Amino acid sequence: MSKTLLITFFLIFPLSILGNCLSVPISLEEKASSSSKIVEAEIIEKQCFWNEQQTHIYTAYTLQVSNELGNNDFETITLLEKGGTIGEITELVYPSFQMPTGTKGLFLLSESQISISEISETTYQLTAGSQSFYTEENTSVQLFTEIETIKQQTFATPKKQKPKPTENTTKAQQAIIINSIIPQTISAGTGDVLTISGSGFLAQGPNSKIQFRNPDLYGATIGYLDAPQSHIVSWTDTEIKIRVPGRDILTAHAGAGSGRIKVINNLGQIKPSTQQITVSHNIMVANETPVQLINDNNFGGYTFDYNNNLAQNTQAVQALERGIQAWQNNILSPFVLGGQSVNADCDFQDGYNIISF
Repeated sequence: MSKTLLITFFLIFPLSILGNCLSVPISLEEKASSSSKIVEAEIIEKQCFWNEQQTHIYTAYTLQVSNELGNNDFETITLLEKGGTIGEITELVYPSFQMPTGTKGLFLLSESQISISEISETTYQLTAGSQSFYTEENTSVQLFTEIETIKQQTFATPKKQKPKPTENTTKAQQAIIINSIIPQTISAGTGDVLTISGSGFLAQGPNSKIQFRNPDLYGATIGYLDAPQSHIVSWTDTEIKIRVPGRDILTAHAGAGSGRIKVINNLGQIKPSTQQITVSHNIMVANETPVQLINDNNFGGYTFDYNNNLAQNTQAVQALERGIQAWQNNILSPFVLGGQSVNADCDFQDGYNIISF
């Protein structure tokens, strides 16, 4: 029995105090000043819900708080971010925050105005999208001190300086050597195989991993994601072959982004590469199968028209046309611009495919 998958694209920014910041870097002062709650926490659960109007899907992340600015009474709180999957319907929102359970870091949050009938407690949203999240490896004493200075409050637990690597740790890190990564430009989600050559990889075991840059995190926050084990083609002490993962809409795995990779052998020793890979494009997949969009326009894809407000902005229209043309040339994108101006809103399933501010 085949499963029909409806994918809804929203070429709008998620609702947030600094929603439009998702395209440009925002200073820590702006993010911290606009946040009502700043916590160190771990994602321990996530679940998807419709909003009360049944127009959008939201993912509710349950955060187990371990440290909070200006509060000693830690609790479990709920972070709401637009996008997710319920049954056969998936709503994809870009840019967006998508993280697996077990993720730890610093969250700069504001109260959410979204109503979810199944959730009665106060919910929160990232103040400035993914720029308001710092992975655990990107937190530091300096970051905490700057936030305390901006907010004139202190964290319940002071941030401690990360210990310097001991001689034994340094030697362990040097046990892995990466000599080459081929090719250095590659696509994700298409089955293309990356070959990593070197030594100290050991035999493949339950702790053996390859990590790629998380494409959803940028700027001050750099994060890595484990490649699914099913993508490992072969693993020996001197060579690893792995299919570069795409963005999986079923597991919310963001796939591979451009940058350095990390090799983790079965002893848990970690080695970042000095070489960087360039991911030319990251294909949406469902369990490694490329997602085929519905043939909505009888040309194999979707035709988008402009909302009236956008149609009046000549520069924006020209930029969109250049972008769509680049997609069509480089990755055979099935998106087509109809060039019509429509008085319709993106937020409703009304039969229109709209690009809007």
